[in-house]
Amino acid sequence: MQKVKGINRDIPFPVSFRNEVSSAENLIFDPDDMNDFNAFGCYFQNFAAKIVIGKGSYIAPNVGLVTANRVLTDLEQHQPGKDIVLGKNCWIGMHSTVLPGVVLGDHTVVGAGSVVTKSFPEGWRVIAGNPAKVIRKLEKPTENENQNTAYPHHGKPENASGRELPRRRPRKAPKISHRRNSKVRENMKGPKTLYVSDLDGTLLRRDQTVSPFTAETINTLTARGMLFSYATARSLVTAKTVTKGLNTHFPLIIYNGAFVRDNVTEEILLANYFDASVYAVLDELFKANIYPIVYANVDGKEHFSFIYEKCTPGLKGFADTRVNDPRTREVYTTEELTRGDLFYITCIGDPQKLAPFYEKYRETYHVVYSKDIYSGEQWLEIMPKTASKANAARELKEKLKCEKLVVFGDGKNDLDMFHAADEAYAVQNADKELKAAATAVIGGNNEDGVAKWLLEHADF
Repeated sequence: MQKVKGINRDIPFPVSFRNEVSSAENLIFDPDDMNDFNAFGCYFQNFAAKIVIGKGSYIAPNVGLVTANRVLTDLEQHQPGKDIVLGKNCWIGMHSTVLPGVVLGDHTVVGAGSVVTKSFPEGWRVIAGNPAKVIRKLEKPTENENQNTAYPHHGKPENASGRELPRRRPRKAPKISHRRNSKVRENMKGPKTLYVSDLDGTLLRRDQTVSPFTAETINTLTARGMLFSYATARSLVTAKTVTKGLNTHFPLIIYNGAFVRDNVTEEILLANYFDASVYAVLDELFKANIYPIVYANVDGKEHFSFIYEKCTPGLKGFADTRVNDPRTREVYTTEELTRGDLFYITCIGDPQKLAPFYEKYRETYHVVYSKDIYSGEQWLEIMPKTASKANAARELKEKLKCEKLVVFGDGKNDLDMFHAADEAYAVQNADKELKAAATAVIGGNNEDGVAKWLLEHADF
């Protein structure tokens, strides 16, 4: 029909004559899933924004994916488009409609005849109705049941009855000329690669935000199968705040590697706590009139504790910006300050007072001594010896069964991660020492250096 009658002739891959695709360039999918476009009556309205379909997803007949609604007061005009992103192994039931800006997490089942008006990024849900609502949560398989998926919490899709959905028979994708999907096919031949980026000064711009271009690029590439994580000194709370716009699902390396947590369930996948020797370190800090912020799990909840009246101006400034943070815990004695399972200590203050502690404990613990790139304040951070971005990235690489680790960074605290990686790329604004240890130097954080590199080179 495409060649003889010219129906969908402008689409450079097989599409049923009974379907409509507005723009081939704005349709992103895995080439092995090309039979998604051969069911009848489907409408891919994507002239104004992208439709991203995760690997292994199913689209039933008579489904509409609409990226731009009409202007109600002028029906000849459309509103600005918003991307639609379907995660991996989703099922969109017959006669359903998905509206602009909707993001569905992995293993989302949309009941037949539903109208999806809002996002359900958490995934592992059955949604149905008009407007669609969650009617059931799906149980995730154990790791042994989940051998063929990208991340530990991905598994096989189920239908509303709880039975496993039938797997599409493997079929070789036809040879196509569509440039984007040809690139995917070439990349799939390479080894399985995990990409890990630092946040501040690397993935984030100078204003502590992710640019729309970077967010869209990483969302699109991870939806197509790229394995990605970021490693940061931040907590889960603040990391999620500054990465607003990234709606992909991947494990996060936080607190400089003290924890690895699932971005969707927030489950702790890896944890490093201090042993009893840390109390001697704290006693020495107190004797030097240094009262740090102490991170710990107290009564089963994560907190950062501080004695406000004894804090330096830098520590008070830090605490003041987190007044509404549920982890905030102001205490009044050193006994309360050191309560719980400790995993991170932060000092901000005079370099002359902090430097001796860096020199004394740098071999015993994982210690980071650096100036904050935003405030210029001197920081001393002390963590368990096993807590590092390098160790966390290596364990994540092993857990995901990757053969290759590629990392990005800007500061000296990324050096250990650079030494652990197969390839390491420093952004243009990076520290000179890090640039010297890098495989190459790429564009700066304000120029979307990481995203542009991934768009050109990422394998998945």
